[in-house]
Amino acid sequence: LYVDETSGEATYKISLKGEYDEYDLSDVFCGVPVGSTVAINKIVKIDLTYVNKPINNINFSYSDLRDINFGNNVKSIAENGFHTCDITELIIPESITSIEERAFRCSYKLTSITIHDKIEYIGDGFLAGCSALTSVNIADNPKYVWDSENRVVIETETNTLISGFANSKIPNTIKIIGKSAFDPNR
Repeated sequence: LYVDETSGEATYKISLKGEYDEYDLSDVFCGVPVGSTVAINKIVKIDLTYVNKPINNINFSYSDLRDINFGNNVKSIAENGFHTCDITELIIPESITSIEERAFRCSYKLTSITIHDKIEYIGDGFLAGCSALTSVNIADNPKYVWDSENRVVIETETNTLISGFANSKIPNTIKIIGKSAFDPNR
C-alpha cells in the first residue's frame, strides 16, 4: 500500500504469492483484505499487473477508486465489484470473460466503458445507475450489443434488456427485461 503524504490518497499494489493455481478476491472489500485497518475510502488506484496467477471475482466496491490496471490475469468481475467507485473510464481486458450482476452499479462518474468481443457473460444491471455514461463500446460481440439510440445493453440470444438507465427507451424487440436492468433507476 502506497499513501501519498500530501493528499492522503492510497495506491494499492497487489502481489499474490503462494501455492495456489488461481486466486479469488471476492472476500476483498474495497481492495483491502478483510480485517485490515487501512482507510478504505482513500484507495484511488489499484495495480494488478504484478499478480502472476488468475484472479476470479475481483471486488473493490465502496471506494474512491478512480484508476485500475487489471493486468492480464483477472478473469471475472464480481457482483457489485465496483459499486459506487469513482472510475470515469474503463477498458475491460480480454483476460476478463465474465462481468457479474450490478458490477458497476451506481458508479455515477463512469462516462465510458469498452468491452472486448470475446466476453462470455455480462450480468443484469452491470451498468445500472451509471447516469454519466456517454460511451458504451461492446466490440463486435454476437452475444451483447449496445443500442445507443435507446441507451440499453441487450443480450441478443434471448432479446433480454440487461442494462438501462432512467432515460432509456425499451425497444420493441425486447422480450425480457433483466431483474436488475434498471436498478437503482426505479
